[in-house]
Amino acid sequence: MSEELLALAARCEAATRPSLLLERDIAIAIYVDAWPIAGNEARVSVWDGNGRTQLTVKPYTTSLDAAMTLVPEGHTVQMSDWDHEILRAKGPWQAIVLPMGARGSMQQFTFSNRCDHAQTAALALTAAALRARAATPILEGEASALPCPTSTGDV
Repeated sequence: MSEELLALAARCEAATRPSLLLERDIAIAIYVDAWPIAGNEARVSVWDGNGRTQLTVKPYTTSLDAAMTLVPEGHTVQMSDWDHEILRAKGPWQAIVLPMGARGSMQQFTFSNRCDHAQTAALALTAAALRARAATPILEGEASALPCPTSTGDV
């Protein structure tokens, strides 16, 4: 799963604009028993305990609120835009998702759960959050991915 999350983070950094297909692939990667629906990128099929249901994919690459739902519990977020024109040309936004207890400025961190260049703030945060998920150890007995919601809604 870690490799899949890192590949999705790289896709976020390479994206030139928000992508519904990328959002769907993220939902499939982070939720247990989620499957794509042929011909419908905006929804995924999930097992909700009572049978299969369809849920709308959250706009991770468009919305900071949706991207924040990817940040592992207890982690903090730092974001900024580049002020130097040469750095902005690669992608104006950067984000880092810090493990619990980490403090300091963005320049001090060498953590792998960061995004140095993305075209939008939501893409940068999504990439950093996916890297943080990939780096966060799974506790004994915890699922490798999030369980799907038990009622219809967004994933």
